Amino acid sequence: MSSHPCDAEVTKCTGELNGVTSRDAIQQCLVAHYAQLSSGCKCFLHQTMGEELEKSAAAAKSSAEPRVPAVAIAEGRVTGSLVLVHERPPPFAVEYAYQHSGHHRFTCALFMMLFFLSLYLVVRRVVSLCCATPKPRFAAVVPPQQRVQLSVEPLVAAKITTTKM
Repeated sequence: MSSHPCDAEVTKCTGELNGVTSRDAIQQCLVAHYAQLSSGCKCFLHQTMGEELEKSAAAAKSSAEPRVPAVAIAEGRVTGSLVLVHERPPPFAVEYAYQHSGHHRFTCALFMMLFFLSLYLVVRRVVSLCCATPKPRFAAVVPPQQRVQLSVEPLVAAKITTTKM
């Protein structure tokens, strides 16, 4: 598999130009056959040539004979009036495609459930704050306790006497 998006088209242009491989000749051949290029090659030309491609492609389109639009059908089957086409994606699309992990469904379901639960709780709280009447709160008032005053008598040193019985 080639890494260059225009590899097949460059090969065709090289054959058409009898082996000439100069950049300008190949570029002019690609611009002349712009309508037949793959989408990856068209994107590459837009990135490398910029506005010069717009001018060259517009001149090539105006000089070309008008065409009737046609639908190319690759491998596929007809179902009613709907044609299911199975095309291979361009190589750059496969290379940069997002790889889905096997646990994506479980985590998606988990986070969706948590999101909707939190959304429900927030909405319920906002509605209750806006629409519900506040409940009266019970407040018990207890008088403070009376302070107990203790009086301490000073210690007196006296002679110890013993009595007989």
